[in-house]
Amino acid sequence: MKHILTILMILIFSAGIFAQGSFTDFKIGLLMPSDAETGFIGGIGFGKMVDEKVGAGLELNYYGKTFTKETKVAEDPATIGTTGSSTYVTEIENSTTLIPIMFNVVLVTQAGPNFDLRFTGGVGYELLWVNENNYQDGYEDTRFYSGFAWQVGAGASIPMSRNSDIFAEAMYHGGSPSKDEGKELGLPVRTEVDMSGFMVRLGIRLYNFGF
Repeated sequence: MKHILTILMILIFSAGIFAQGSFTDFKIGLLMPSDAETGFIGGIGFGKMVDEKVGAGLELNYYGKTFTKETKVAEDPATIGTTGSSTYVTEIENSTTLIPIMFNVVLVTQAGPNFDLRFTGGVGYELLWVNENNYQDGYEDTRFYSGFAWQVGAGASIPMSRNSDIFAEAMYHGGSPSKDEGKELGLPVRTEVDMSGFMVRLGIRLYNFGF
């Protein structure tokens, strides 16, 4: 219930921005979290430039990474006129999915005729699912975590057309989503996953397009 209320507060706070939505960002890149493998992160953001230098908006991201352990159990080599093949069995398959929902403030400053610097800071909430499948031992488990998140970073943008920019950015994402584990010896117990780490992204910003 706590994470649902937090997400609703972010959406309500951003409602005024959406009503005047003047830009949409599409971003792709890599996130390098402490407790998980480096993986793809993609996102979409909506917002409003208050003036030429300051903007604000809401951003929704998706991070996903899958680890698979396979073993070759048979091989049929190719011969003249035939196609070879190999047979594998999957022993372990683990996946991590992170969905950060962020409210960002952006500061843009012109560094040249067709070159802008961007500084971004944001706070929000993130949802994390960790799924483990050990087919060898017959074990399967899915765990859900959630918690506060923040990010800061900088980047640069150049215009693609009158109503669009292309940009690159490097950011630090902070967040350690957790889950309650009940009580042990009468004391509350929780576990957390450190998803903090550096993030690099490329993106396109479309002006006068969005909610």
